[in-house]
Amino acid sequence: LKMARGFPGEDEAREEEKIGDVVPTLNDEIPRSKYPNIRDVIAISFGFFFIFTAYYPVQSFETSFNKDLGFWALALLYFTYSISCLFSAPIVHHLGDRTSLFVASLFYFVFCVAHTKVTPVTLLISSTLVGFSASILWTANGTYISKCCFEAPHNTGFYFGLFYSIIRGSGVVGGILMSVLLHYQVPLWLNFAILGSIALLGSFTFLLTLRWVTQ
Repeated sequence: LKMARGFPGEDEAREEEKIGDVVPTLNDEIPRSKYPNIRDVIAISFGFFFIFTAYYPVQSFETSFNKDLGFWALALLYFTYSISCLFSAPIVHHLGDRTSLFVASLFYFVFCVAHTKVTPVTLLISSTLVGFSASILWTANGTYISKCCFEAPHNTGFYFGLFYSIIRGSGVVGGILMSVLLHYQVPLWLNFAILGSIALLGSFTFLLTLRWVTQ
C-alpha cells in the first residue's frame, strides 16, 4: 500500500520552502561586487598620501632648520599626540568619520605654513594642534576603512594593506620633492608654502571624494 501523501496543501508548502531557500528575499545582503567600497579606500589612501607627502619632509628637516626649537616642537607634537589618542574616539564618533578626517587634516596644512615664517609661538602652537589632530585623523581613518570592509569582511586585510602601500609612498615622494627644491635653492618659505598646498590638496580629497559609509 502507498502511504498517504499528507494533508491537502502540504506538498505546495514544501515546494514554497524549497523555492524560498533558492530565491533571495529583499532582506538578504547580495554583494554588489567582489571589492565593495574600494573606491573610498583608494580615495582616503590618496588623501593621506598628499598630507604626508607634505608632512614627512617638514618633520625630517625640523631640527636641521630650527635646531633646539625644532626638537621641542616635535617633542610637544608627539606628546600631545600620545595623550589625545585616549580621547579621540568620542570626538570622531560625534563629528563623523569624513568630517573628522577633513577638519583634522587642515592642521597639517597649518603646520606646514607655520614654517614659512618661524617664531617660537607659531611653531609650538601649530605642533600642539597637529599632535592633537593626528589622533583624530588616525582614529577616523581606522573606523572609516573598517566600515568600508563591512560588506565584505574578508577584504579587511587587503584594504588596509592597500592603504598602507599607498601612504608609505608619500615618504619617498616627499623626500625627493624636498631634495629637488633644496637643490634648486628655492627659498625656504616657498618650499613650505608648496608643501602646505599639497597638504591642503589632501584635505579636499577627503571632502570631495569620500562618501558617507555607514554600517
